[in-house]
Amino acid sequence: MQTKLNGENYPLSAKLMQRAIGEKGLISHISGVSDPSSPTDPAYSRRIQRDHCCFNWIINNIDTNLVNEVSQYDTAQDLWENLAVTYGSGADPFQISDLHRQTYGMRQGNLSLENLWQKFQDLWISIDSRDPNPMDTPSSIEKYN
Repeated sequence: MQTKLNGENYPLSAKLMQRAIGEKGLISHISGVSDPSSPTDPAYSRRIQRDHCCFNWIINNIDTNLVNEVSQYDTAQDLWENLAVTYGSGADPFQISDLHRQTYGMRQGNLSLENLWQKFQDLWISIDSRDPNPMDTPSSIEKYN
């Protein structure tokens, strides 16, 4: 399974990128939790260096076909937020429709049953993240599903 962001696998690739960024102690560079220090602060150059590391790590985990359109952002947080808007927005009915179309059109073909199941799981995760179940009671959730 491909884990680099390719335009169709945002939920999985974003989750993996976020965990790897967090593991490196750079989560504040995408979450916006801490404000960038001022250029006169002695820690400023270190923060900028860490932001460039985070930015490059994200870029290296994006399919080369998409890098040109997302590499113009100034900070890792700007890049991260743009990726969420562009590829993770549940508001885009065309993305949701395309995911449903892919699911309905899925055929086993030469795939093993396990590979077919994994493809379905990937599509269902993408659909659930973009088009979550709006119901709130157990009976309405069951009916919706």
